[in-house]
Amino acid sequence: KEKNTWIPMEVCDIVAGQRCVRKLTDDETRNMIRATAKKPPIRKQGTDRQMQNMQYNSDPYLKQFGFEVDQNMVQVKGRVINPPKLGYDKQATCNAQAGSWNNTGKQFFKAMHIKNWAFLMFPPQNRCQTEDVKAFCASMIKIAHDNGMNIAQPGFVKYCRENEI
Repeated sequence: KEKNTWIPMEVCDIVAGQRCVRKLTDDETRNMIRATAKKPPIRKQGTDRQMQNMQYNSDPYLKQFGFEVDQNMVQVKGRVINPPKLGYDKQATCNAQAGSWNNTGKQFFKAMHIKNWAFLMFPPQNRCQTEDVKAFCASMIKIAHDNGMNIAQPGFVKYCRENEI
């Protein structure tokens, strides 16, 4: 007769690089987004409500081991660090706007040249068309050239499986 063996998640390890190889269904994707795309105050309310419902401090098993769970969230001090200003050739600088730097029309201060490189892809082959890959490589080379870099064509382009790395 088969029996289920239950192991507490605290003693389990997720192997590095392990991933879900199947695509989420539309319902799973919708539910995942709905569960995670919440503003911090709403997320905190849900956490607080769950803490009250769980009543950890009246749990006899936790008490038996001397565990206590603080009902309040930990408060930490934080600060916002300004993004660095980037310096370009000819004394040009650029400040970040909305989390990125627009280096259009600017040459890098010390542009590096890339002679040898390769392009490896890990999605299923039918998800990434050869023409799209060529267009991506050409676009990357053009943008780099516009910024003062010289990048050769990739030495090879290959679809890879996880076990081929």
